[in-house]
Amino acid sequence: MTVIAHLTDIHLPSLSLSKLSKLNLKQGFGLLNWQASRHKIHQQDALDLLLQDLDKQEISHTIISGDLTNLALPSEIETAESWLKTRGTPQQVSYVPGNHDYYDNGFALQNKEVFKEHMRSCDIGACLGGGSGPQDPYVRVIDKIALIGLNSAIPTPLFKSFGAIEEQTLEQLSKILKKAQAQGLYRCVVLHHPPLNTITTPQKGLNNDAALTAILKEAGAELVLYGHTHLQRYDRLLTQQGFCHVIGTPSASVGKICQYNLARYNLFDIQTQNGTWHTTMIGRGLDHKCEWVVKAEQRDLK
Repeated sequence: MTVIAHLTDIHLPSLSLSKLSKLNLKQGFGLLNWQASRHKIHQQDALDLLLQDLDKQEISHTIISGDLTNLALPSEIETAESWLKTRGTPQQVSYVPGNHDYYDNGFALQNKEVFKEHMRSCDIGACLGGGSGPQDPYVRVIDKIALIGLNSAIPTPLFKSFGAIEEQTLEQLSKILKKAQAQGLYRCVVLHHPPLNTITTPQKGLNNDAALTAILKEAGAELVLYGHTHLQRYDRLLTQQGFCHVIGTPSASVGKICQYNLARYNLFDIQTQNGTWHTTMIGRGLDHKCEWVVKAEQRDLK
């Protein structure tokens, strides 16, 4: 039995406003948005409750699919680095960037070794074609589970939060999926943006979702995890190897009843029997009073 925990859209509330003159336009408008509403939605107390509950679970690996920060300010990047270390070693925790982590045009992701360590393929993953991020897809093999991390975060204009995956990355992904299947591995693809065009609007979606969908249909995958929408959602994609389960997880820090789901994380219990994979999703999140973390859902993925 292998249990993968999925956290996303952390939005650590750690803004330091000492150097406002150095904000770019995207960060400036993001700051106004934070001050107007987002600071009331993303709450440290909600995140703390969720993490305390997660720490009680028996898990094999944790995947965090982006938006550790709000504006990618230097102080936020430092906080995110420290926070990431508290969640485990690079061998225990994997990470893919989110659009908020690119509010500084991705500078921190290109230059901070801590983030790179959590996006580096393991030895087996490198043999499958995985790279070391942030642009190359990386592969980490936990038991018989191949976690394949994709970077969909890109700098965007004001009021846009769409993503894209580089063409070369998609070509690598296709090869990785096929090699992983040939070795009998369960394939779990992780990215920040929704991979299907039916999930959200073009302004928030993946620019080249059609290309990604075509690869998934042709090469196959067992599971795709994403964040970004702050909503729990389940879709199935029919591939040449059977159904691929596509699951969006809510933000881990929403502590106020609003248009988004309350803070939640998902556990994926993955087992194999007689050559067939069986996956159970268990969602745990805040109750409606935001006082406790409860079992919100259990679903067998078929």
